[in-house]
Amino acid sequence: MRWPWVFQRGLKQTLKQLSGASPEAYLSPLTITLGDEFQAVYGDFSAVFPHMLEILQFLSPHKLRVALAYGELTTDINPKAALEMDGPAFNLARGCMEGLKKRQSTALLIDGLPEDRLPLINAACTLLANALNDWKPATLRIARGLQKGESAQSLSEMLGITPRAVHKNIATNYVRDILAAMDAINREVRGLTEEKGGRFT
Repeated sequence: MRWPWVFQRGLKQTLKQLSGASPEAYLSPLTITLGDEFQAVYGDFSAVFPHMLEILQFLSPHKLRVALAYGELTTDINPKAALEMDGPAFNLARGCMEGLKKRQSTALLIDGLPEDRLPLINAACTLLANALNDWKPATLRIARGLQKGESAQSLSEMLGITPRAVHKNIATNYVRDILAAMDAINREVRGLTEEKGGRFT
């Protein structure tokens, strides 16, 4: 897809804001590499799902295709932009992305983790991504707000709806269940990657 110039400029600004708001999450920040593709090198996997929620808010009604890989880099890390780098982590991520494109899937896939754990992790990630891609911007904003500890009252004031509508949105879209699934995946990935020296891209 060729994004309109104004849309691409807005996406670039969104990615820049996310990178600036949580610089500790990145070794190399979110960077547009092609018209509709971007990449980053994460030092903290737990930032991935919150960033998906915020990027999807901007992209809506378009969907997001995510390929992540854990592995080594064979080049120096570029701390200014996720460009001019290479290594097994990037190769695995490219392979995941090509697989998603061939299947015309808007899922989230991870590679580079122990093979006996990947099927369950990727099954959970696919279900999670399918749910997020179907959520409206208000639901995505509510989910992100809950992650940040915001109350239903503050979310209702920000969205211009009643607290009851916020609670109904949470229940109808199984928001708390999805957030619990994110936490479970984060714990699993953290346990598999701690002190191994790889990078997520």
